[in-house]
Amino acid sequence: MKITNFSTLVVTENVDNLVDVFKEFGFSQTHKKDGIDDGRVTSNILEDEDGHMISIASAPVPNDITALRMNVDNFDEAYDILKNKGFNQASEPEDTGTSKTVLMVSKKGFSINLVHHYNK
Repeated sequence: MKITNFSTLVVTENVDNLVDVFKEFGFSQTHKKDGIDDGRVTSNILEDEDGHMISIASAPVPNDITALRMNVDNFDEAYDILKNKGFNQASEPEDTGTSKTVLMVSKKGFSINLVHHYNK
């Protein structure tokens, strides 16, 4: 298994304001995926000219969540590694049509959004 990318992921109901904040810092929106999780989630990826990235997802959550977004080339292998290290699913795996993703949480509350892009 190979990790292909890391970035910070913020999950919030107030997505537009947070996207605007990062745009003011010089980030540009490079990707937007609507309709995830039966249409309840939208994923936004922003990047600055130095290649720094942040993912911001809109979702109906009671509190903002900050997680590590980890893109991999083998979802099942990465999932098994996280499970063996004590991570549990915080959501059901989702197939978006271009990727497979699941939010995994450690026993102490650290979150990793595991993503495998299989078609770009």
